[in-house]
Formats: sequence, structure tokens, C-alpha cells
Amino acid sequence: MGLLYAIAIVLATLVVLWFITATLFASLFPPPSELRNKRILLLIGHPDDEAMFFAPALIALLSPENRNHVQVVCLSTGNAIGEGEIRRGELLNSARRLGMRSKDDVLIIDDARLQDGAQNHWKKEDIADLLSHLFAPQPSSKLDTSTSSFSTVNQPPQIQLNGNPSSSSINTANEQRTPDVILTFDPQGISTHPNHCACYYGATHFLQNLLKHPQPNSKSPTTPPTLYSLTSISRPRKYISVLDAPITLLTNLTSVFASNLQPSTRKPRRNAQDGGADRLIFVSGFRDYAKAFGAMVFAHKTQMLWFRWGWVLVGRYMVVNDLKRERVSG
Repeated sequence: MGLLYAIAIVLATLVVLWFITATLFASLFPPPSELRNKRILLLIGHPDDEAMFFAPALIALLSPENRNHVQVVCLSTGNAIGEGEIRRGELLNSARRLGMRSKDDVLIIDDARLQDGAQNHWKKEDIADLLSHLFAPQPSSKLDTSTSSFSTVNQPPQIQLNGNPSSSSINTANEQRTPDVILTFDPQGISTHPNHCACYYGATHFLQNLLKHPQPNSKSPTTPPTLYSLTSISRPRKYISVLDAPITLLTNLTSVFASNLQPSTRKPRRNAQDGGADRLIFVSGFRDYAKAFGAMVFAHKTQMLWFRWGWVLVGRYMVVNDLKRERVSG
């Protein structure tokens, strides 16, 4: 009985700590004004990335009071073992559970050059061309669509939604399509998966192209999207759930303090958007974690192998997201 009481006390302490931590982060680090009433793009490599890695940020930014239009571009159907069509539907189900307002805000790409697999190294140029085609079409674009699921250049792309071609609300011809903010993986891709890493390099290349070649038909000068990357951490920290929140806070405060001590080492913001917070931290409370849990367990059923239960139950990224602003110049 003594052991059971000890376990109960530890669990109760963890629950209280979780509640306090999530509440403090929500009050001390709310989404900045630059992440309200914005077009926000989440760029991922596979169905389930949105729930396994980005759920805390995605749920927070989808909150109605922030009035954001959040869109997801998934660069593959996750067809490494022939389950692409099933996983396409799973992603749409997961997006609904996480709070996405319409399936038309989820674009699932099925292109011969961007196939799921750790042995498949996607080219940043292909990803940048795809993003340009979707969000900043150029008359000179050379995008090869012969093996792609999207249409010819300068036409509203036809995206495969749950297996059926459908014009997405992202790509209305008469509206400004370029997102204000892009969220994606960092260069290490959390798990070093090459498809995750490629998302970062493709997004960076897309922004560099925007800076070098502004949209020719733009009525007024526009700033490029602000890019935030999800920070990769050491393996032990990945599996301590909300207990990593204080470590994340201390790490970021230390980084800010060190940078303030050495202002001369900071690089000038050449050709970069002036606004925007340098770090974004999101810590989910019970309700938001339950959303992420449901999205992963009940939507992505094909992915719930035995080892994924460990990730869902104690994985830090299911509860804590720490994103770093990337400075991109032309």
C-alpha cells in the first residue's frame, strides 16, 4: 500500500505541476500580435507530423480569439509501405480533431519527386517550386507537373483532397496567397528524418526566391513570410513530457541574456521582415493535450505501433513546442 500511495502522490504532483506550468506559459507567453489575424502555413513531410510534432502550436494558433487562417501543406501521402490513400484520410480526420476549419485548408501532395521514405532525399528546389506554384505563382516558373497532383502554372492548383481533385480555398485566384508565417521543422528535423529536414531547406529556398524575385504583378511591395522552425532537442528531453517546459524556458532565457551581453555579434536583418518574436513557446494544458492525443490515436490508426504509444504518452512534442525564428536573406 505504501508503494501505491507514493505512486499516487508522484502522479498528483506531476498533474499539479503540469497545470501550473501550462497556465504560466499561457499567461506569460501568449502568441504575439504578429501571430493574430494572419495567414499561417504549416509545412510538414508526412501525415501524422501535424499531431506528433506540431500539435501544441497548431492548436494554439487555431484558437478562435487569434482569428488566424491556418493551412497545412503535407509534402507526401506517407506511402512508404503502400498506405498512402489511407493516411491521406487520416490526416484530414486529424486536422478536424485539432480544430482546422475546413478540409480545403489541408493540401496533401502526391508527387513522384516527393515520396515518403528515409532513403528519399527531397530537393529543396522542388519544394520551393511547389510552394511558389501554390502561393506565389510566377510567369517564368518551370514547375514540372507531369507526375504531380497539381495543375499547370498560373492556374488554380487542383489538390488531391482525400483522393478527389478539388480547388482549395488557399488558391483563390483573386486573393493574396502568400502566407504571413510559415512553420516547419528545423535543419535536424527533430528525428533527423531526411524528409523532415527537406521541409526546412525547401521553405528557406522558397523565401530566398521571393526576396530575389518579388511577384511581378504585386500592387504594392510585400514582406516575405516569417519562418519559424521547430527546435530539435536531445533524446532524453524528448521523453519527459511537460517536465521539459522549465528546461525550455531556462534555455531560452539564457540564450536571450547571452545575446544581450554581446549585441555586437548579432547579424543585421538584411532583407528580412522587421517584426516578429524571436522564439515562440507553446505548452498545452489537459484539454489541448487531449485533442492532440485523440488526433494521433484515433485519427492516425495505421501509425499507432507499440513504440508510438511511448511518444503519445510521454513525448515532449505532444505538449511543448519551442520554435525559433529563422533569418532568411536573399
